[in-house]
Amino acid sequence: MANIRAFIRSSKKEFAKIRFRLTDGRMVQLFYVSDILVNPNQWDNNRECIKAKVLINNIERNKINNKVSETKRIILQAFENLKQSSEYITSENLTKYVDRLINSDNNKTFNLVEDNNFFQLFQKFIDSSKVSTNRLQSYKVVIGKLKRFELYYRLSIKNNFILSLNTFSVDILDLFEQYL
Repeated sequence: MANIRAFIRSSKKEFAKIRFRLTDGRMVQLFYVSDILVNPNQWDNNRECIKAKVLINNIERNKINNKVSETKRIILQAFENLKQSSEYITSENLTKYVDRLINSDNNKTFNLVEDNNFFQLFQKFIDSSKVSTNRLQSYKVVIGKLKRFELYYRLSIKNNFILSLNTFSVDILDLFEQYL
């Protein structure tokens, strides 16, 4: 069972970001740095919350403590999803995934899609779209044309070309338009 601890760096004098350490047995130790800022004098590392006897507005105290609890829940959810995806888990992967979950409008979970897999991302967009069947058909036609363009570009111009979010640019769009 994974364990998550919230802590701050004690060397900070002013406000410090709350950090999270996720451990799963002896072999897994992952870190996440949140955007939650606290005064180090007000933080209780043992209880992982704002100190009870510090003079602070109760609304602010509850807000920070709830954010910490919610972030712990999201980190655990992200870790479990990453484990199920059978991808190698690093702190960087965890941070990206947690940020996606935190920054999503309604905190719905995302299926893990590699950043550079353009066609899976496009397909996910189509699957989640709530548009007419004609529009969906148009999207599918565009995917087909992009796949053919990728193959054409790979065979005629650049051998190891893969259409991805990293390679997608204005120049590629111009070449795609010429291809059409």
